[in-house]
Amino acid sequence: MKNDLSATATKGDIEEAIAQIVNAVTKTMATKDDIADVRGDITQLKGDVNQLKGDVNQLNGDVKELNEKVDHLQTDMTDVKRRVIDLEHDTPTQKEVDDLKKFVGFPYKT
Repeated sequence: MKNDLSATATKGDIEEAIAQIVNAVTKTMATKDDIADVRGDITQLKGDVNQLKGDVNQLNGDVKELNEKVDHLQTDMTDVKRRVIDLEHDTPTQKEVDDLKKFVGFPYKT
């Protein structure tokens, strides 16, 4: 068989076969480099996703804190409204103050 190949293959055929092998090896190496690049990109994306997860967790904590502050402010606002209503109902009018002054004998001026 070796003799048959040597007898039928020309120098050009051998050079062409070697060129095809070199081309295939070069493409394989380029593909390996591309795969390595993709793996690097995936690793970077994983890092970015983990960073985003941390950022989202931080934002969730901030939102929770703000919700607690809003709840506290709503409670304070409710308390202030109650006090205003109490003052509106409990604050004596000027006539009531004058009547009280007369009742206790406080000097009254008109």
